Amino acid sequence: ALHGQEIDPEICDVANASLASRLGHPEAQLVKRGDSLQASSFTADSNGSLMEGTHRCAASNPPFGTKITVKDPEVLRHYDLAVQGGTRVSPRAPDILLLERNIRMLKPSEGRLAIVVPYQILSGPQTRYIREWLLEQTHIEAVVDLPAETFQPHTGTKTSLLVVRRRAQPAKSLKKGDLASKVFMSTPKWIGHDRRGKPVYRRDPSGTISGSVLSDIEDVGRAFEVFMEGANPTSIHAESFTIKVGSVAADPDLRLNARYYRETQALTNKKKRVGKWTAVRLGDVCERVFFPTRFKRNYVEPRDSAVPFFGGSNISELFAQTSKWISKDDPRYPELAVREGWLLVTRSGTTGIVTSVPAAWDGVAMSEHVIRIVPGEGSVAAGWVQAYLRSKAGQSALARGVFGSVIDEITPEFVANLEVPVPAG
Repeated sequence: ALHGQEIDPEICDVANASLASRLGHPEAQLVKRGDSLQASSFTADSNGSLMEGTHRCAASNPPFGTKITVKDPEVLRHYDLAVQGGTRVSPRAPDILLLERNIRMLKPSEGRLAIVVPYQILSGPQTRYIREWLLEQTHIEAVVDLPAETFQPHTGTKTSLLVVRRRAQPAKSLKKGDLASKVFMSTPKWIGHDRRGKPVYRRDPSGTISGSVLSDIEDVGRAFEVFMEGANPTSIHAESFTIKVGSVAADPDLRLNARYYRETQALTNKKKRVGKWTAVRLGDVCERVFFPTRFKRNYVEPRDSAVPFFGGSNISELFAQTSKWISKDDPRYPELAVREGWLLVTRSGTTGIVTSVPAAWDGVAMSEHVIRIVPGEGSVAAGWVQAYLRSKAGQSALARGVFGSVIDEITPEFVANLEVPVPAG
């Protein structure tokens, strides 16, 4: 039997009309109106067709890309992902709560869920607690990082498709069998339309536009079928691959986004092809990797006792221009100032732009959206580090750490943990 629930009455009517036309049952009301955040919506008295712990298959696309936050403690207290320290509840976005709700709807050991989640849930450092809970409650079967255009032009939120199976019992620690199990991952390139929602078509070798929509989502589906049969999905779709759960458990942030592991595999393959090299942790050969805390900026008129204030968009400009200036007497100026020879890496928005501070910029103020790398006195020169970070391999390494559903970000901690290749001996 097919059952669903939707809080919006118009969407509920559209869903029922669509299902009726597809299934040939015009009188069927398979999708009922109800608030899926309320625990009372899933009792035998309120809704006998939708009950926690009883469903073998579920699919969901919860609301995301909004600034809605659930703050009602009477709602939050029913969710593990909102309760901290056993009693205290914290406000949560509805997509987080509905992820837990959908998993609780599944029948233990059998129930499988396919759900669209914001990319941040699977990639961001601040959402590690969600991924830890997921690993405790479910077996991760698949992660598909959807193209950025998937939900455009309606929302620019980046998303992933997550497929999980509920465990028979929560696992407080992963066992050897869990660590060896494989997860299907994929990073499809095309969704069939551009960011404005206009169809995009394939071109033949001569450049002529065909009548075929440009999308590799169907290839992902076929690759997943091959994976479920125990074969290599890469043979069907080049952007699909597998990892072991142990790779997730070994990552300090428990990242689950496919792009992270896609870039990891690419870098590993490159290292296998190159000999007589060693790798050093960037943070071990630098004095410091950081960015200043965010605070209100007090801009002043240009004068001798003030310095220009540059942002991430300025660091790649040959002749940087800005109308923003910071007084050298500002108590926060020392935090913003950069020095000649430091390396700079943009950390949000357009991430991964790398440059160094020239002599003319010594002492200028720089936005907190730029990570500072202070070179050390060791054997690895700052110029070598900069050359690596700007190389194809270095850019791939930086791309692994990008997270965020709307604005791309990387952290100084991730940058400090990057391995920089240097000649052995």
